[in-house]
Amino acid sequence: MDEDYSIVKTIIDKPHFKMERIEKNKYGMQFNIKNENLYLKQIINFSTLRILYEVNKEIFDDFTMKCKSDTSAETYFLMKHFFSDFGLPQKYTHLDIEKIDDLENDAILFSCKNTESYTLDIPNKGEQLSIDIILFKCKLKSEHEVSITCDVFLNDNAIVPAFAEKMASIIISKIFIKVKQFIENATTTI
Repeated sequence: MDEDYSIVKTIIDKPHFKMERIEKNKYGMQFNIKNENLYLKQIINFSTLRILYEVNKEIFDDFTMKCKSDTSAETYFLMKHFFSDFGLPQKYTHLDIEKIDDLENDAILFSCKNTESYTLDIPNKGEQLSIDIILFKCKLKSEHEVSITCDVFLNDNAIVPAFAEKMASIIISKIFIKVKQFIENATTTI
């Protein structure tokens, strides 16, 4: 029986993190970050990607970032080879990221597009994830609290079996929850 993609499906529903499949090959995440010791607007930038890598080294083998400007960067994340015993290739993502300050809505946006560009030295390992676009919206609720929504659009031809969807969602939730906890527990500027 084919799955009905017109119905939103909750995949992860934790007290401080939610992930849903919104439609076929489109996923959404929501979570908040709050820390009374930090002005969060000052740390919502490309350096957060370094934090994402550093607190998740059990998930990633490698990370490279090339900042082209204050509003543009190119990143590469190589995941651990979780399924080598099954003959599946190691996965990576290579993204061009644009940062947009949405002053009217007191938000910071990140538009991340999968790229085949070769300006980064990507080792010949594995297979690029089937991500088309990732859109982050960081809405500042106060100087010390931000609401984050993330929409992930996979390539139209991506096929995600239910078991893979659940495994990927668990890994993704762990990645973002660790970043959230790191920022919330920081006592000084990161």
